Amino acid sequence: VAAQADTRYTGTFRGRAEEVRQVRREIADYLGGCPVTDDIMLIASEIAANAILHTQSRGSTFTVRSTLAHS
Repeated sequence: VAAQADTRYTGTFRGRAEEVRQVRREIADYLGGCPVTDDIMLIASEIAANAILHTQSRGSTFTVRSTLAHS
């Protein structure tokens, strides 16, 4: 059985539209050369935009958390 290494990322952002760009940047840095980086960046961008538009995060903050597991 192969050991599994976990890497976690947590970032807290202001609930403003310009923070979506920062979310993408930080997720890209977190994932490095992972083959699915572009897909995960798109997903994180959508989640961030939805948090800003549709929750009480607008004008406050929201947190993005991710765990990357290698097997």
